[in-house]
Amino acid sequence: MTDTKYVHEELERWINERISQELGVCERLVAMAQGAVEEEVALTKDWKIEGIDLIVNPNRLLVAPPEPPPEPTIVPVDHRELNVPQMAGLEAALKFVASAEGLMKPGFTPTVLTTFGLQDLLMRMAASDTDLPEYWQQGPFETNFDEVVRALDADDTGFVTIETVLGYFKDPPAL
Repeated sequence: MTDTKYVHEELERWINERISQELGVCERLVAMAQGAVEEEVALTKDWKIEGIDLIVNPNRLLVAPPEPPPEPTIVPVDHRELNVPQMAGLEAALKFVASAEGLMKPGFTPTVLTTFGLQDLLMRMAASDTDLPEYWQQGPFETNFDEVVRALDADDTGFVTIETVLGYFKDPPAL
């Protein structure tokens, strides 16, 4: 065997060994990345390839770890009393009906509506699955809401204030 052939074989062996080591680093890197993807976690540590070494620096963060999710908001369920979103919806609907009836001067916040408008509004809201609690969705609506109107308009004026209606539904009496 000649010296040049021996040198070429030795170089080829070193090159193949180096390629094999670099391939091993790449395979480790891919395995770590694939593990992070499968676990659905962010790559937060600094990864670096130096020659044939894969270095993970735990002291150097690439991105801040994600914040924990917020605490869920629990909306209390009551078969008679309206929860906060339902009260807000009722107030908005009452103001809309009062505004549509035109019982106030332009530019003023509506405060009064007719008992017919109130009863119509309540029947529409009772037809929804979410606007009113279960107690108010049970029929017959006309009878149930006639009693509400009589309770809110005891003097039979034909008008009720939005404030009175909201107070009634905040703490409804048993019918």
